[in-house]
Amino acid sequence: CDPAYDPRIRPWWIETNTTRKPGWGTGVYPFASPGGLGLSATQPMYDSTGTFRGVLCSDVFLEQISSDLNTLSKGSPGETAIFERNTNGYIIGAASGGIQDSSSARCSIHQSGSSSIKSGVTKLNKEFPSYSSVTSTILMHADQAFVNFAGWWDAIWWQSSPPPLVS
Repeated sequence: CDPAYDPRIRPWWIETNTTRKPGWGTGVYPFASPGGLGLSATQPMYDSTGTFRGVLCSDVFLEQISSDLNTLSKGSPGETAIFERNTNGYIIGAASGGIQDSSSARCSIHQSGSSSIKSGVTKLNKEFPSYSSVTSTILMHADQAFVNFAGWWDAIWWQSSPPPLVS
């Protein structure tokens, strides 16, 4: 533990201290140690009298989110991804990977290497030009797949599956 480290000057602390609400800090950012991109899940902490005492923070690496989505998707014919609601739709995690390009820049959902994801997002963009308007679960049909979009905090959970076989 670095004695010079002061969490009170970190963006996630300042954001949570200002809003006094749980959240994802200031969004995705590069971690200083050990490196990599991630999110900080934050929760304000209060004592028994209701006085603000600090911020509880848990760091989550984007690579781990993708790995977890991949594990959850094993045996499923569909695709799963989570992307930011901002106008760029940066990928937070995807079962197929691909959250960063070869230069380590973040990839948007439009740059995904998955044709299934691109097809679903194209359909979503036609119906909802602004991702911020996706506030509930939406089921769509796009290029031989059913796509489920769910607004979730500051992100959108995206999942596709092939249509059921009709006999």
